Amino acid sequence: MENMDIKEIFLRLTSKTYPFGTEQQLLPFLPEGIKQDQVGNYFIEIGESRTLFACWVFRSKLNR
Repeated sequence: MENMDIKEIFLRLTSKTYPFGTEQQLLPFLPEGIKQDQVGNYFIEIGESRTLFACWVFRSKLNR
C-alpha cells in the first residue's frame, strides 16, 4: 500500500455508481490481501489491534 494516491483512488472509486451486486468491480481499486466476510463486506487486517476503522459509500440509485 506504499505510494498510494488517496485522492486519485477516491476519485476513481466515485467516478460512477455501483448498483447492488456489482461490488466486485471495485476489487482492482482495493489493496492486496483484501478479504470478504460471509455477508459480502470487504475488510483488511493491518497488524494486531483491537481497533476497527470502517467506512462505506451509500448507493443513491439503482442504475448507473
